Amino acid sequence: MELITKAVPEIKNSQDPKQVPWKDSLAWVYNGGDVYYWLGKEHIRSVAWTAGNVSVMPRETSILRSYFSCFVIMDASVFVGTNVTAA
Repeated sequence: MELITKAVPEIKNSQDPKQVPWKDSLAWVYNGGDVYYWLGKEHIRSVAWTAGNVSVMPRETSILRSYFSCFVIMDASVFVGTNVTAA
């Protein structure tokens, strides 16, 4: 996961859960580890989930849109903030 955060700096990470903007992001814990990863709502058009897999549609104005039309997060602990649009 560290390689992805280097390649895609819009995905933030921290070992301190107090650093995560819970209401304004999509956050997850990779492989049950001690590191929290998140993507701010300014980059998210919407999220949807099926069978534990979370699909993320990047906002048209986000730099992520030039790389992905959608990406999927497959992890046991995924948190969708109250200010993030869910489809």
